[in-house]
Amino acid sequence: MLKLSRKPSILSDKKDSILPLCEHDYEGFQLAVCGMGYVNKTTREDADVLQELKVDSLSQENCPSNMSDADGSIGSVICMMASNEVAGGVCSGDSGGPVYPLDADGEPICLYGIVSYGWNNCTFYSAHTRIPYFLDWIETNIEI
Repeated sequence: MLKLSRKPSILSDKKDSILPLCEHDYEGFQLAVCGMGYVNKTTREDADVLQELKVDSLSQENCPSNMSDADGSIGSVICMMASNEVAGGVCSGDSGGPVYPLDADGEPICLYGIVSYGWNNCTFYSAHTRIPYFLDWIETNIEI
């Protein structure tokens, strides 16, 4: 997260806008991640253009135990699985990228999470930092 010396100007064109931080959970919404990570784990081929992947958010019961918080909960973790295994999942180089819920038109609603890590083979499960969990800390420490 960056602290800017001044507020950014919000552009009127939605695709060029800065997303607001999500203030609540978006369980049941279609989520997406984007990044410039490997498009082929075997050859370590990097993406030439920004990639977007639609993913499904998993409930705590369906999240692997090794992706939970130290206390066994997933309060600060968004556990996800690629919607289409053929499409792969988050991979090396995607960490730090955004996670966002999509509206009915497939447009991002708000910044919901930050890509953290995934399975070594870049498919199946991935874990992401849940922004609403840390919103009080963010608002206390950074003027937004």
